[in-house]
Amino acid sequence: MSKGSGEGYKREGSGRASEKMAAMGTLVDRVRVVFQGESMLLGFFVGVNILTSTLLVSLNKLLFSVYNYPQVTLVSSLHSCLTWGVVHAASSPRFAMFERKEIPIKSILPFAILQGLSIPFANASLHRNSLGFYQIMKIMQQLIRITLKLLLVLLRPNLSNRVDGR
Repeated sequence: MSKGSGEGYKREGSGRASEKMAAMGTLVDRVRVVFQGESMLLGFFVGVNILTSTLLVSLNKLLFSVYNYPQVTLVSSLHSCLTWGVVHAASSPRFAMFERKEIPIKSILPFAILQGLSIPFANASLHRNSLGFYQIMKIMQQLIRITLKLLLVLLRPNLSNRVDGR
């Protein structure tokens, strides 16, 4: 691959896909050209998400079980720092996978605290339980969240609109 001045990345050769790739600027646009459409692109990113989360959980379990690593909170901190780094890089002008937004700290603080507590507790659960039990409990959490959201919408639609900010 060669990089021209301001042209983006392009492949050597004269194929239609390489001409389209030369015109595309962002990584997401290049992936969209390769997968030829939105549904394939969504499937690609869902697959990457499933693969990376499964790999991360398996590596954490290996670390806790086989190597008897006791520092669950350190692993959680490293996970949070790595996530911040990847999101920061993905939103940089080079990759431009999404646009950065300014959010008032007061509105995001409750979510940040809950997320900051969620990861160490999840890793502590993984440390104490089997991998199968941990994965089933993660799936059950999602089903409970969906059920509660549906009940909230069906039983009190006005409350749901206020919670969602509409």
